[in-house]
Amino acid sequence: MSAYATRDDVLARYEAETVDRVCWEKDTSAPDYTKLDRALEDSAAEIDSYVSTRFPVPVNPTPLILRNINIDLALYSAALTADKMFEELQRRADSWRKHLAMIAKGQAGLGVREDSSPNDPSPAEGTNVGAGNIVKSIRV
Repeated sequence: MSAYATRDDVLARYEAETVDRVCWEKDTSAPDYTKLDRALEDSAAEIDSYVSTRFPVPVNPTPLILRNINIDLALYSAALTADKMFEELQRRADSWRKHLAMIAKGQAGLGVREDSSPNDPSPAEGTNVGAGNIVKSIRV
């Protein structure tokens, strides 16, 4: 299984100190980044369970929105396993799950055509792919 984001993506989006706090292991007094890697894979599977109702999974290439969702859901999951409840991460995870439900219902899009494939990943017309905009896909 492959995630839509990598550890490097997480570190590019969040400060290393934040990631270290989420991945901190009391037993070793050091961050355990394998916890983050597992959380990235687990949250990618959760994402796939939503978007597979409308798109072939895994979605390739990865739309920016899926990368961002993958990062926030993974950090939230890793924080829970470390007994660290960050209210902001919970708020983001709840928000992303609502958005994933909208994608599954056809009320929001990924910024790619529903019939796109790795061989033809062209964005849907008017999606402004890469700009982080959330718009409904228009089939072309």
